[in-house]
Amino acid sequence: EFMLRLDDYLKHFIATKISKDALWRKIQIYYSGVNVPGEGEHKIMTFIRSLKLSTSFSPESAHIVHGNDADLIMLGLGLDIINFSILREVENYDPLSKKLEMMVLHHSLLREYINQEFVSLKESLPFSYEPKKIIYDWILMAFLVGNDFLPCLPFLHINNNALSLLWNTYKSVLPTLDGTVFTLLRPPDRQLSN
Repeated sequence: EFMLRLDDYLKHFIATKISKDALWRKIQIYYSGVNVPGEGEHKIMTFIRSLKLSTSFSPESAHIVHGNDADLIMLGLGLDIINFSILREVENYDPLSKKLEMMVLHHSLLREYINQEFVSLKESLPFSYEPKKIIYDWILMAFLVGNDFLPCLPFLHINNNALSLLWNTYKSVLPTLDGTVFTLLRPPDRQLSN
C-alpha cells in the first residue's frame, strides 16, 4: 500500500512540476512506476538500451543516472554508450553533517582507464585486442566479487583486494587464451557484432 501511495505522489509531483515549471517542460521525463516489474537500475538500463536501438538515437546523446548502487557502474559500462554518466552522492559518515557532496562518474573516462590498464597486453595476444570485449571481461570480474544478485566467491572479497588479484591473474592468463573470457563463454549465436 505504501508503494502505491508513493507511486501516486510521484505521478502528481511530476505533473505539477511540468505544469508550473518552465524548465521541467523542456526535458523529457520517463516514469516507471510500481506496476512495471524490476529493480530501478535494471528498468533504467532496459529503457536506455531501447533508446539505443531506436532509429532516432544519436550516439552523442547524453545520459546521466542518479544513484549510489555500485551495479549502476557495471550496468552502465555494459551499455557501451559514449556519453553515459552516474551522479553519485559522496558517502559521508558524519551523522551531524548537513553538507551533501556529489560526484560524477563519466563512463567514457572509466572505459579509457580500463583500456589503459590492459592495452599493454595487445601485442602478446593471439587474437585482436578489442577494448569493448576487455571491458566486458572487466565487468564480469567485478561481478565475481559480489553484487546485488550474486554473493562474492568465498575467497574473493572486494575488501581483500580481490579485484587486483583478478586483474593480475587475468593479465597473466589472457595471452594464453583464444579470445576474451566474455567471447569464450558466449554461445556462438550470441556473439557481438562490431
